Amino acid sequence: MLLAGNCRLVQACLDRDGHLFYRARSATELSALLTAAYGESIDGTPIHPAIERIAKLMTERNWPRAKLAALHLRLPELADTSAAARVLEADALLKVTASFDPDKHPRWPKGSQEGHGGEFRPADGGDLLLPVADRKPRPDPISEPDPSKLLEHEHHWLPKQVRESLENRGLMDPDAVKLLEKGDGATEKITQDAGDKSDTWRVHGWDKDHSAYNNAVAKLTDEFIEDGGFTPEKKMNMVDAAELLEKIKESDDPAIATLREKIYAYQKTQGRIADERLREFRMLPPRARNGEGGKASMPEYGATSSPYQAKAKLVETRVSENLLRLGLEEFRDYSFYDKVPPGHTFVGIADRKILTPDVIVACNKALAGLGVWSVRVGLIDPESRKFEGVAQTSEDHISELSREEWAIMLRLRAWQQLEAAKPDGFPSDKIEELIREMPSILKRVRKNKPSS
Repeated sequence: MLLAGNCRLVQACLDRDGHLFYRARSATELSALLTAAYGESIDGTPIHPAIERIAKLMTERNWPRAKLAALHLRLPELADTSAAARVLEADALLKVTASFDPDKHPRWPKGSQEGHGGEFRPADGGDLLLPVADRKPRPDPISEPDPSKLLEHEHHWLPKQVRESLENRGLMDPDAVKLLEKGDGATEKITQDAGDKSDTWRVHGWDKDHSAYNNAVAKLTDEFIEDGGFTPEKKMNMVDAAELLEKIKESDDPAIATLREKIYAYQKTQGRIADERLREFRMLPPRARNGEGGKASMPEYGATSSPYQAKAKLVETRVSENLLRLGLEEFRDYSFYDKVPPGHTFVGIADRKILTPDVIVACNKALAGLGVWSVRVGLIDPESRKFEGVAQTSEDHISELSREEWAIMLRLRAWQQLEAAKPDGFPSDKIEELIREMPSILKRVRKNKPSS
């Protein structure tokens, strides 16, 4: 349910198990939004139960009854675009204030002695004021990143200096160099604020963990070179390079595992939020991006449309057209998730048997010329609606979301098709050799892992 084209009265959410459900905005939020919409004080309490019923019907996927219930609300049309702008401004303010809990962050009342009125006081009700210097700063887990400071970084699983050392020693052929530099699975894209000293919104940088990681990977690489007997005369090829990458990703060395798991944990939590905020920020008009501290105002979208919604709809239409050519039909074979991070489209395939490399390629082709957008492809349980990501594709990249062997093979096949269409892509026969060898590579790497 939308008000002013981009303000949701019913919000889609994922529970702790990844199940999709819908939740009505609170009565207080409804009052604020309706007041902004119609220019007079409106109490949203009377219609809140009806909004909750609509949310329940949407969670049950009972779309006809949900639409009928929404029509029965009989909300008047907005008067003009100014009303829409007021709604969007109020919605943006509610999102900012929603995370503030006065019980957790109480203030001294106005007029307090010693000039403390309005300042934060101890949450336990005590009167002791601690000097700021005596408090140990801690990252706030519910804080928001500054979108103007977020950038996309790349973590190379094989550090650049290690790769360059192998090149300088003449130990790799050109295909191996290319794979380790920018091949499938060679890097991890991370959205972060590199200047965040609290490390809440930063995970990748030149610190002790990364230094230890680089040293451990260099040692692992030297052992790999020695065990494989690689020399300038017997160079590492593409398959060897892929095995080295897998050894790094599967390594139990504490220094490697510490940074690797830290990156994975960040990607699943803060990384998703940072990625979402960066995409939202890039979609703002240039003048809106220049707000103080990056806290940009919402764009003045029209009452019934928005650039973001139009782009999301275009992606879904293109994906549907491409999948129809493969004989796949929406609702029968796949479905789109209703609530996803901005700049994303989620495609849930109903049966693993029909999740083929062609599906990933079809989703990738749907993004041609659209710039910053990603399609996440995965399996969806028709009953629980739980979504399990398998791969994510942008216009020029495929990311791994699963380390299961079948998912790795699926991604490699899709990568092979995409590279074949590029003038300077990896030779198809080389990737075919890699695909043939990958099961053996994974078996060797996982079999030889030291027991923990």
